[in-house]
Amino acid sequence: MKDEDVGNLLRKLPKQKASSGFTSRLIEKLPGKPPSVHHWMRPAFAVAAAAVLILVASSAWDYWREAQGRAEAVQRVETLRNEYESLQKELEELKALAAESQPVLSLGGTQQVDFLMDLRALSREAEESRARPVNYRR
Repeated sequence: MKDEDVGNLLRKLPKQKASSGFTSRLIEKLPGKPPSVHHWMRPAFAVAAAAVLILVASSAWDYWREAQGRAEAVQRVETLRNEYESLQKELEELKALAAESQPVLSLGGTQQVDFLMDLRALSREAEESRARPVNYRR
């Protein structure tokens, strides 16, 4: 018998319908099941999702820390500016106070008399005589 004859005979047979669950029972009886595509995709998807989540969380944390650092730096700069301005004002006040005060040197004294020397007069005399020191010592 030829292959063509066998094929013709099989076509002449009445077609049978499989019962429900036939395919699943047949696959269970087979010695090795083919691996399901879905079984290996679930762990891979979970790993990929976890990696993306960690990456996003890490980026958000870095951005937040950088923003905190910038805010602290701005605060420090502002504090330094305020301190600089207050020190500058104090220096101006001290200069004005020194200009207003009388340059007087206390030479000491007794309980009854204090000896004071007016340095302004000494300064005027030095300017008028154009006196220069003889020797500079270091």
